[in-house]
Amino acid sequence: GLGRAMLRPAGRAVPLFRQSSGLLAAHAWLRDGATGRESPTVMGLVDLGSTFSLCNWKAIAGVGKRPGSAGVLATPTACSGLTTPGAGAETHSVQLHKVDLEVKLDGEPGQEKVQLGRMGLYVADLPVLPHATDGRDGAMVLGLDVLEGPAGLLLDVAARCLWLLK
Repeated sequence: GLGRAMLRPAGRAVPLFRQSSGLLAAHAWLRDGATGRESPTVMGLVDLGSTFSLCNWKAIAGVGKRPGSAGVLATPTACSGLTTPGAGAETHSVQLHKVDLEVKLDGEPGQEKVQLGRMGLYVADLPVLPHATDGRDGAMVLGLDVLEGPAGLLLDVAARCLWLLK
């Protein structure tokens, strides 16, 4: 109501929705600035505990990238984590690649997409992603490198909205 309108922060709002896994997610798009090619919608899981963002290979295939493509670089870094929900302590380890792509997030109804600019994204197929994103092909983990605006961010869980503050 009135209190909510008075407290509207300065920044861009990104609507969130809850996956069946219980995780909050946003619709995202990747864009290759060199070719202008934009991906289909990618399921972006909000992870405020992650410093870096990571997408799977199916997400970057939407802009025509794959292992060995121009601009897709293998890194000496590996990532470890749980394989699937309910798998106990079973873990996996995958090598990370990196690619520079533009990221956009869904905006408020009637508003343009929130353009976040070009950034280095890690790429790997984490086995947990299909389970956490209701089986969506193109998926990514949205970390603080993507989500944190110049003045920070504000998560409004009740309104299912993430504010990227100016």
